[in-house]
Amino acid sequence: MDEGALKILRWPAEPLRKVCSVIPLEQIPACASLAEKMFAIMKSNNGIGLAANQVGVNKQLLVMSINQVDRVIINPVIIELGEEIEHEEGCLSYPHVYEKIRRPQSVTLTHHNLAAERIDLSLSGIEARCFLHEYDHLHGIGFHSRVSQLKGQRMLTRLRKLS
Repeated sequence: MDEGALKILRWPAEPLRKVCSVIPLEQIPACASLAEKMFAIMKSNNGIGLAANQVGVNKQLLVMSINQVDRVIINPVIIELGEEIEHEEGCLSYPHVYEKIRRPQSVTLTHHNLAAERIDLSLSGIEARCFLHEYDHLHGIGFHSRVSQLKGQRMLTRLRKLS
């Protein structure tokens, strides 16, 4: 896909339902332009996180911007999860659809930055929730899959009505 023409895909677009490919270390520095474009798209849509497949790119890369801290997370691997809590979430690929989702309130992970350096990171609160939401995207999991089947169907019905 032409990275100059990136746009947010809506569920159930095929790229959103696929597991993203790991980025080889030697190719990571070339992802800086993609990350920059993703930040611009995310922020222009009032989002706090965006996974590469949400803009049609099959790469294990996500961006987050919370409390004026921008993060680029590449090839993430979860090491440890905290206790779960329920909180409302939305998603740029499910515009105007919100639901309470149970997720761990903390996460420890390892990932690479744009310099291909390995980084160990612990997140909590909204940062953990955002990361885990985007991590699901990288693994082809829509957030409607994190609720009961009935609630998930209602979410998809609302999404179709808004399209």
